[in-house]
Amino acid sequence: MKYVLAVSKNLIVSDKIGSIARSYGFDVIARTGDDAISKASVSRPVLIVVDLEENPQFIHELKKAGISSAVIAFYPHTKDDLRKSAALSGYNGLRIVPNSMLEATLKDFLGRLTAL
Repeated sequence: MKYVLAVSKNLIVSDKIGSIARSYGFDVIARTGDDAISKASVSRPVLIVVDLEENPQFIHELKKAGISSAVIAFYPHTKDDLRKSAALSGYNGLRIVPNSMLEATLKDFLGRLTAL
């Protein structure tokens, strides 16, 4: 089964990501930043959704680990430095969105995957 890796300590956000992903037929694994890289290395999720406010270096760590899963990274719109840092990582398959766009972006991405 294909799955989505949700990387956030915020249980409300993780639950929302999980609910959306399951509605599109994906399993969900929720992790904190501490063990998410190792989990992604072993099981190669189809998508990683990460909270940049909690894990500002996560995208850089993914690239360093050689992980190539698609990523949706979200951040508070008031902290544009998080977006800039993630964008500078050069990670392929990265979409960076403000918190307000997370739900719509996630639904769009998963909808496209299920249509393939």
